[in-house]
Amino acid sequence: MLTSSHTALLVGGNLCHHIAMQMDPSKWTAYGLRRHPATDSYIRWLAADLLQPATLLHLPADISHVVYAVAPDERTAPAYREIYLTGLNNLLDALPHNFRLERFILVSSTAVWAPSEEEVTEDTPTHPGRFNGKILLEAEAILRERLPDTGVVLRLSGLYGQGRTHILRRLRDRDLLVPAGPGHYVNRIHIDDAASACLHLLDLDDPAACYIGTDGQPLETAEFYDALADYLGILPLKRHPTAPSGKRLSNQRLVESGWRPDWPNALLGYQTLIDAELK
Repeated sequence: MLTSSHTALLVGGNLCHHIAMQMDPSKWTAYGLRRHPATDSYIRWLAADLLQPATLLHLPADISHVVYAVAPDERTAPAYREIYLTGLNNLLDALPHNFRLERFILVSSTAVWAPSEEEVTEDTPTHPGRFNGKILLEAEAILRERLPDTGVVLRLSGLYGQGRTHILRRLRDRDLLVPAGPGHYVNRIHIDDAASACLHLLDLDDPAACYIGTDGQPLETAEFYDALADYLGILPLKRHPTAPSGKRLSNQRLVESGWRPDWPNALLGYQTLIDAELK
């Protein structure tokens, strides 16, 4: 556990903001890295482009911890490769090569697993069905190869929270396909819980190499949408038979390491967001 001040480099956007808000300023100095820095009192922003190595030449020399929580500009294979492979390698090349780097967290995704009726844990073999999961596995391999002793992967399920309520908009717009039949599950994690999981792993003694970050309560997709529609006061959407599209994720390893979600049930979390919108 941290006993003195450390310097964290938070690479990315919204999730990094939430991590910084939870950091104890007596223990952490937080730097953020983005192409277009925000105005944020919690983070000392650095303007840099992960795809332009020359912009990464002047990183703080005392970086001890890194969170790599980036997002591609668009949902295409080239965009994923740029930010998760080229960008990650560029940052690793640019980090000051000294003894102070203690932890590097790569925020990945549970998209590395294919749909499954069985409970999915960190030991479940990965079989991504889409390009994003395959590219994320490549990024994880880069981290293991280059930082075998300090790298940790956090595979997050779907994020929601303030500013991440597109499902509610799509429900109101009748723009969601509700799957029918078995094998459809929703796994979510509140962005504040995702941030606390990152902070927990930054501070954890002797972490495992990989963790699943989710609230631990997989929900059947159709029932989840129906419950939200009912809370919104709108009619449920029609169901459409589709192939299995979900999995039942376990957060047991992360919980056993000492982490607990403040929002262990996504339905309650979304209901709180709806209530806040109506105030």
